Amino acid sequence: MHRRYDTGIFRKEKILGDVDVWIQEPPIVTSEAGVIIALWKRVGAWRDPAGKEGLAHFFEHIPFTGTRDFPDRDKLFHTINEMGGAMNAATGVIMTNYYVVSPKNTFQEAAHIVSELALRPLVREEDIDKERGIILSEYRRRYSNNDIYTSEKIEQAFWKEHPLGKRAIGTPEGIGSVYAEDMREFQKNYYQSGNLVLFVGGAFSERKDILEIASKEFEDVVRGPESPSWPPMPFNNSDEILLEGEEYLRSQIYMRWMFPVGNTADALRQSYIASTLSRALTEDRDSPLPSIIREKMGLAYETKYSFGGADSDSIDFGGIIKVPFKDLNVVQGVFMDCLKKLNADEIVKNIRRAQVARAMNYTDSVNAVHNAVDDVLDYGRPISYWEAESMRDAISPDEVLALRDRVLAVKPWICRVHGKN
Repeated sequence: MHRRYDTGIFRKEKILGDVDVWIQEPPIVTSEAGVIIALWKRVGAWRDPAGKEGLAHFFEHIPFTGTRDFPDRDKLFHTINEMGGAMNAATGVIMTNYYVVSPKNTFQEAAHIVSELALRPLVREEDIDKERGIILSEYRRRYSNNDIYTSEKIEQAFWKEHPLGKRAIGTPEGIGSVYAEDMREFQKNYYQSGNLVLFVGGAFSERKDILEIASKEFEDVVRGPESPSWPPMPFNNSDEILLEGEEYLRSQIYMRWMFPVGNTADALRQSYIASTLSRALTEDRDSPLPSIIREKMGLAYETKYSFGGADSDSIDFGGIIKVPFKDLNVVQGVFMDCLKKLNADEIVKNIRRAQVARAMNYTDSVNAVHNAVDDVLDYGRPISYWEAESMRDAISPDEVLALRDRVLAVKPWICRVHGKN
């Protein structure tokens, strides 16, 4: 079941010797909007120095306070508004990106704004002092959501000292300890050509001068190799952890299995196998786990109790069940029992449901470019919808059950949260 319009097809070009440019093939159906994204891969919170947690995210804010050609915030925002466009940025654990979405006749202006944000922030101490309060406000708003707070505490417990366990937004203490010299050092160390990837798509993909303009706008990028990746993943982590305290509102159990992906070329297929296993257990109210925990036992409102996926490093599978603390061991047993009893019929039923859902779904070309960023981070290249759907449809129940058996053969990492409710 393939899409008639596949906006997920990209071709790779290079500029300046070592900067990849992924250009979306002009889709049959597109909007008037184009998008250009500058991605700094392997440049995110995991690079934050000890005591400076939040530096990568803080630095991402600073270009919006002033760049070489837009020395004040008002000029920058006036320019993008006059273009009829929008700009933003994002920092994660393993990446930072800057992007502009604007009408198709403004590609040169959009590329210039993105290059200014990605390469030429002014990094003034007075701007850092002002922005610090904004970021601390963002921190407080984020952690007023107790589910986010709890999930990140669980993640920190799993990753321990591994850098991938760092929070993108950092800590109040780290945010308070970041100054201009820290930002300049961070930019010098990581904002270099080997870590830069550009994406161009939507209506911009129809232009013939993409590489010429991108080469000109990014010609002053600091030359440097791709930065090394993170340390080995914690594959053998099978601890049992208890988190308790007044700050945890809801009790829950979190079980996690992590395996090496083996052949990185097969990571995408492994991701679909793992996600199919998760969905077959919990996707709908009549799936095995919800039908027992929610419908028969009446213990939870949620129906989604598991997760699964893979990237070029690891295969992840696990369960998250939020019920009263006294019932955690009971639902753990239910989870394991449903996993053992999962059969091919349930897997085939879920695959068919996913096919129907995909047939009714449409992804705008601009959104497809953002999706391509995630693909490049996870698999090293964009994944077209045709390829993704073909691979999903080709997943067999035997492959899913083989992963299930692999999960059942080892002890998971377990975290129990003893909350107020």
